[in-house]
Amino acid sequence: MVNVSLARLAAIFIFSIALVACGGGGGSNKSPEDKEGPVITLTGETVINLHQGDTFTDPGATATDNIDGSVDVTVSGEVDSTTIGTYILTYTAVDAAGNSSSTTRTVNIVDVSVDVIAPVITLNGEATISLHQGDNFTDPGATAVDDVDGVVNVTVSGSVDTDTIGSYTLVYAAVDAAGNITTALRTVNVVDTSADITPPAITLNGGEEMTINEGDSFTDPGATAVDNVDGSVNLSVSGSVNANTPGTYTITYTAVDLAGNEATATRTVYVLDITPPVITMTGDAVITTAYGQTFTDPGATAVDNVDASVVVNSTGSVDTNTIGTYTIEYDAVDTAGNVATTVSRTVHVADLIAPVITLNGDSTLTVALGATFTDPGATAVDDIDGTIAVTVTGTVDTNTAGTYTLTYTATDAADNTATVTRTVNVADVTPPTITLNGSATMDINQGDTFTDPGASATDNVDGSVAVTTTGSVDVNTVGTYTLTYRAVDAAGNESTETRTVNVLDITPPVVTLNGDNPINLFVNETFNDPGATAIDDVDGNLTVTVGGDTVDTSTSGTYIVTYSATDSAGNSDSVTRTVYVDNQTQLNDTGMSWGGNYPKGNNADCSGQTISAQDCSHGRDAEAAASTLTKVGGGVAGFDFTKLDANGNPLADQNADYSTTPWNCVKDNHTGLIWEIKTNTASLHNKDDKFNWYNTDSTTNGGVSGHENNNGGVCYGYSAGDSSTYCNTQTFVDRVNAENSGAGYCGLNQWRLPTRDELRSIVNYAQPSPAIDTDYFPTIVSAFYWSSTSYAQESTKAWGVGFTYGGDNKYAHDQIYRVLLVHESD
Repeated sequence: MVNVSLARLAAIFIFSIALVACGGGGGSNKSPEDKEGPVITLTGETVINLHQGDTFTDPGATATDNIDGSVDVTVSGEVDSTTIGTYILTYTAVDAAGNSSSTTRTVNIVDVSVDVIAPVITLNGEATISLHQGDNFTDPGATAVDDVDGVVNVTVSGSVDTDTIGSYTLVYAAVDAAGNITTALRTVNVVDTSADITPPAITLNGGEEMTINEGDSFTDPGATAVDNVDGSVNLSVSGSVNANTPGTYTITYTAVDLAGNEATATRTVYVLDITPPVITMTGDAVITTAYGQTFTDPGATAVDNVDASVVVNSTGSVDTNTIGTYTIEYDAVDTAGNVATTVSRTVHVADLIAPVITLNGDSTLTVALGATFTDPGATAVDDIDGTIAVTVTGTVDTNTAGTYTLTYTATDAADNTATVTRTVNVADVTPPTITLNGSATMDINQGDTFTDPGASATDNVDGSVAVTTTGSVDVNTVGTYTLTYRAVDAAGNESTETRTVNVLDITPPVVTLNGDNPINLFVNETFNDPGATAIDDVDGNLTVTVGGDTVDTSTSGTYIVTYSATDSAGNSDSVTRTVYVDNQTQLNDTGMSWGGNYPKGNNADCSGQTISAQDCSHGRDAEAAASTLTKVGGGVAGFDFTKLDANGNPLADQNADYSTTPWNCVKDNHTGLIWEIKTNTASLHNKDDKFNWYNTDSTTNGGVSGHENNNGGVCYGYSAGDSSTYCNTQTFVDRVNAENSGAGYCGLNQWRLPTRDELRSIVNYAQPSPAIDTDYFPTIVSAFYWSSTSYAQESTKAWGVGFTYGGDNKYAHDQIYRVLLVHESD
C-alpha cells in the first residue's frame, strides 16, 4: 500500500518516464562534468501514519547516481512513537563528485482513536494485461474497502493508447473519510499484432474442491495445459496437503507458453477433523470428603487436536449431608462434532471428623507447692454423635515440684479419636514480702543530705532474700523521686515496693532589674518604668509585683520603687530601684562659644551682649562663658567630662596626657553616659577598625537586619568563617561585653551602639576635624561613625554622625564605618 497524494504519484510517474527518456543517449566520447546529484527513492510511503504507542520501523531509502550507480543513503531525525506529533526523517545521498540530494518522509503519530488505516484496493482482473495493437481496451476497474467507511470510491488516472505499442500504467487511488490514501497500479502492454498474448488453458483433473478425512491418503489428480500456439504445455505445481492435520489447503498449477504468457489454476483440499477431544480430570478419580463439609468439584479439562478450547460438561451431584458414594461424569464435544470418551469421578461422603475436646480452664495451670489440685476436666462434642465421654490419663503430685501432663481422649462411633493435653506446673509461686525501713514517703529540704533507710525481704520457702534498690535522689534539684526495692526468690517470684522522696524548694527566686538603677529624671520628664524580671530555679519565669513609691515627675525628689516575686513554694525575693527627679532642665552641649552679632554683621563671643538667636547665648555653653557653670570634671564650653581607667574609676590626674597615661573611657557627667575611648594600638578598640551595620533585633532594626559579613576582615581579630569575629556592629558589641571573662570594658558589660542624638551630644561644633573635645577623646578621627538609629524612609540604611564637622547622614548597611560604643551610667 502506497499512502501518497494523487499529485505526488503523478509527479513520480512523470519523473520516472523523464529518466528513461534521458538515459542512454549518444554523444561525444568526452565525459561531461558531473553536476547531477543522486536520485533518492523512498522505500514505502512518503507519509506514514501510526497510532501512539505503535512500533515504528523506518522502511529506508535507496539512491542511484548517473555516474556512480548505487550510493549510500544517510538518514537524520527521530520518531518518538510514544508522543503524539509530526516527525520528519531526512534522507541524504552524496556522489563521488560531491553532488548532494535529499528527500524527506513524514511520520504522523496520532491518538489511538484516530483512523490511520488506508482503504484496501482490489483490482478487477489481472494486474498486467497484454493487448494487440489496435485492440479495444476496456478498463476492468477496481474496488476499495475501508476498515471504517466500508466501500469507498476509486479514481483512476492514466490512459492506454492501443494504437501505439508501449507499456502503460493506470493508477487507482482511494481515500477514506479520515484522509488516508492508498493506490494500486495496473500495467497494460500494447504489443505487435503478430505477438502471442494468449496464455495457455489449464484443465484440472477432478474437481476444484476435494474433501478427505484426517489421516486418509491424498493423491493429487493433477491437471493439463494446452496453448493456442504451442499445443500441450508443461505444468508446475506448488502447494501441499498434510492429511494428518485438519485444515484447508491450496494447490496452484502454473503454465507458461513460449511467448511468456502465464496461466494459473487452483484446487482447494479440505482435511476434515475426525479425532474426538481427550478429557483429563483435575485431581484424583476417587475422592473422599467429610460429612457435612462443603464439596467443590475439581472439574476436568479437554484437549482437542484442532480446537484451542473445548468446553467440558459435568453431570451428577454430591450430597455431603448424606453419607454415601456419588458419581460425577464429564463429557466434551469439539466443533467438528467429535464426542470425547466419558470420564467419571467417584466421591465418597464419610464421617472423617474427630470429636472436638474442650478443656475446662486453661491448658497450662500452675499450682502452688503443697496445695490441693482438682482437675477441671474437659468435654467432647462430635458432629454426628453429639456429646461423648472423655477419659483422662496422668496424675499430679502437688507435694513434688515439677511439670505434669494430663491427657484427655474422646472417640466417636466412627472410631475418629481426638486427644488434648493439659500441663500442670507444681511450683513455688509465692513472692517474697518486702518491708521498708522507715516511712514510705519522706520529705527533705533542697541541699540536705539524704541516706536511704533501705528495706528487707522474707520468702515463704527461701527465708531471708536480698533486696536491690533502683532510683536515686538529687537533693540539689527540687522534685519527687521514687526508690524501687526489688526482691526475687529462688523460684523467680518477684516483688517490689517503692518509697517516695520529696525534695522541697527552699530557694527564693531572683529578681533582676531591667534598665538602670538609679534613674535620673528632670522635672516633668516622662518616667517609663523599665520593670524587672524574676526567675526561679524550679518555677522558671515568675510574675513581678511592683510596689513602693509612685514616681511623681512633677515633684523633684527621690523615689524608691520595689519589685517583688514569690515562687510556688512561698519563697520570695525583692529589689528596689531609686529614681531621682531633678528640677534642673537638661540642656544641649554644642560647644559653641561665639556667634554672629546680627544685624551688625560681625561675630562676637557670648560673654557680653546677649545674642538671642545664637546657641552660645543660652544654656550650659552660655553659663560656661559667664563662668557660672559648675562642673564635676572638665571640658570645653558646656561639656563636663571625666577620664576613667580600665576598671571604670576616675583617673587620679584628670590633666594627664593620653600619650603617657592613656585612659579607657570617658564619662559625660551631664548626660550620665560613659563613652569608649579608641586605641592607637592593634587591639579590639583600634581607632581605625570599620564595621558593617548589623542588628538582628526586629524591634529596633527598622525591619532589616543589615549585613553580617559583607566586607570581610576590616577589624581586629577577624577570622574567615568564624561569625563571632565578623566585622559588624552587633558582633563588635558582643565581643566588647565579653571582654575580661565577661567583666566587659571599664568594668561594664552592657555596652551598645549609641543613638544618633547620643552621638551628636558629644559633638563640639566649635571645633572641626575632628569636631569633638580632643582633650578627652584624643583618638577620634575626622570620619563617619555608625549610630543605632535606622533611617525610617529606607530600611536598608542607618544614621550616623561625621566628626569632621559634626553633621549627620544616612548610609546603606553594607558600607563600612567606625564605631564608638556607649554605656549607661554605672
